[in-house]
Amino acid sequence: MAIMGIPTKNKLSPVTPAEIKKAFPIMVYVGRVAAVLLVLVVGASALYYSDRQHKKEKWIEHAYSVYNKADTVGNLLNEISLSRSRYVTTKSIGFLKEYNTNSIYLQAQLKILADMVKDNRGQTKTVSKLSNDLNFLTEYWKSGQLLLKQQKERSPAQIVLLEKAKMDMAIADINAIKQAEQKLLVIREAENNQLRERTEIAIISGTVMILIIVYFLIWFIWREFNNRVKTYQQEKEISELKTNFVSIASHEFRTPLSSVILSLSLIEKYARNNDPDGVLKHSYKIKSSVNNLTAILEDFLSLEKLNTGKVRVKNEHFDLKELCESIVEDMELSLKPHQQLLYNPSEVSIIVDLDKHLVHNAIVNLISNSIKYAGEQATISLETRYAGERIFISVKDNGIGIAEEDQKNLFTAFYRVNNTGNIPGTGLGLNIVLRYVKLMNGKLSFFSVPGKETRFEMIFSDGKPI
Repeated sequence: MAIMGIPTKNKLSPVTPAEIKKAFPIMVYVGRVAAVLLVLVVGASALYYSDRQHKKEKWIEHAYSVYNKADTVGNLLNEISLSRSRYVTTKSIGFLKEYNTNSIYLQAQLKILADMVKDNRGQTKTVSKLSNDLNFLTEYWKSGQLLLKQQKERSPAQIVLLEKAKMDMAIADINAIKQAEQKLLVIREAENNQLRERTEIAIISGTVMILIIVYFLIWFIWREFNNRVKTYQQEKEISELKTNFVSIASHEFRTPLSSVILSLSLIEKYARNNDPDGVLKHSYKIKSSVNNLTAILEDFLSLEKLNTGKVRVKNEHFDLKELCESIVEDMELSLKPHQQLLYNPSEVSIIVDLDKHLVHNAIVNLISNSIKYAGEQATISLETRYAGERIFISVKDNGIGIAEEDQKNLFTAFYRVNNTGNIPGTGLGLNIVLRYVKLMNGKLSFFSVPGKETRFEMIFSDGKPI
């Protein structure tokens, strides 16, 4: 649970530029080759299925043509039969001419039908039988009944029955051809639909896979681009850290060392003049300068250990109240004139399961900041309380506070607020405290009203993530 928003830097996984340069082209080339291969496979599949579908459609069209041609032959046969009947009834030459024309056309259509089914043995046999039946019927009509010649060997009834039988046989042959083509149409249309579905599935699945690869390539390139930007930022930050370190170290070390040298010279002078008060005064200044140097070195060492992962959390059970009392006792020696340091525990004893060393360093850092920056008249309060299975450790003061424009960068390494003046410091203390708290699965919150109150609060849950 976040108590207050704390600006922190993103933790980036270490990726070397050499690794990125090596991985980037390999993955891109693999993706590009896979995409090209898929495009070729999809194109070849689409072409293959399209060609097969085109052939199937031609066969379907052919079956329709055979069916229609057989239907045409049947219609012509009916027309010939009607022309013959009309001629017999009316003896009109016009019907005879119509009969002759349709007969010639019928023979031509039969020949075309035979050519159309020559690749189908069953249909060829049926068409051949139909041709024989129609030839027999046509010749029968020409030689006998059509020319109104009497046949001694057959009675009129026999002639009619024979004619009807031949006509029925021819119609049966035509229907057989049409039914066979209808069956072929059903089979070929089913195959064509199945082929169309396979074509669609092949194209859709291939397109989806191509889109997935393209999406992966875009994602991968975008990720690698971000990694390169982050790597550049990391290198830039490291360069800035080095620059800041050199700048701060040279400035912060030079000032106390100059003070030490000056104080030593003055001590020699006061010693020669037998002035113990002067010696004591400058001895205190030397001690203070050395303490500042020690604090600076401690900050740099702590940052180096955190950055290299050498800091390991070692939880143990200890009394937080006793630890805080010991810290306050030690820190009172560092207070400025007229400053007060108070400790207000809410419990007689607070047993916690945390890293005692990290908690100690975090509290010392927060109190040291208040001592350095709160002002000569500040009251600094350390508070501890146990509420809702959570441990709260806060350090507050009524000093100069932190300006709003400085608060967003407060936890950035080497950052120092504008109102610190010439007060020595590295700008690492709060960054180190924040990282210590996070290592112990805690939260660090703060708020500040300049000139009224500044509070930093660490919240833990006995080593468990909050």
